[in-house]
Parts: sequence; C-alpha cells; structure tokens
Amino acid sequence: MDREVELNYLEVVKRLERRFGYRDLTEAARVTFSSARQGDDESVDDWADRVLTLEGKEYRDLPEAYMLQESILRFCMGARDKEAGELVIYQRPASIEQAIDKLKSAVHGIMYG
Repeated sequence: MDREVELNYLEVVKRLERRFGYRDLTEAARVTFSSARQGDDESVDDWADRVLTLEGKEYRDLPEAYMLQESILRFCMGARDKEAGELVIYQRPASIEQAIDKLKSAVHGIMYG
C-alpha cells in the first residue's frame, strides 16, 4: 500500500472521528488495523508504535491479553520482511518488546546470516 494513500486515509478517519465520534468508526478502525503494513522507510520501532496506536483504537474494550496477542500478530504479519515476521510468530513472543527484539534479530540474521 502506498504510504501517501495510507496517510490520506488515516487523515480522513481522524476527521470522521472528530465529527461523528469514535463509536461510529469501529469498522474503519478494524480495517485499518488488519491491513496495516510496515512502510518501506519505517523502522521496526516506529512500526511497533503504529501497531500499538492502531490496536488501541481497534481493541480498546477487549481483554488486555487478547489485545496483546492481536498486536503481536499484526506486528509480525505486517513486517516488511515477511520471512523474519513468520520466524518471530513461530517463536511465540510474550510481549511486544520481545517481538520487536526478535524481529530485529531475525532481520539481521536473514540479511547477514
């Protein structure tokens, strides 16, 4: 997905949230979260921050354990390096911090291993 298109879409969502309130946009938040991908020039840390921001909008009323699981899964599945993301999923990280560290290691290992 082109980053400019994504940013424009997110800006539209933000404007709609301001106008109509968040409750009317649950489906938009769900689509945004489930289709999120790491940008070409986005660092792993910035990607994790974006996932957590989107997760907060999508899953704010659900149990924390479920939110964590969904965030880790989206973080890994949306990683720019698909192979590294899959490796991390199979390692079952217990926290987003663990997923970040494992993804960085996997990317480094794949690139230089």
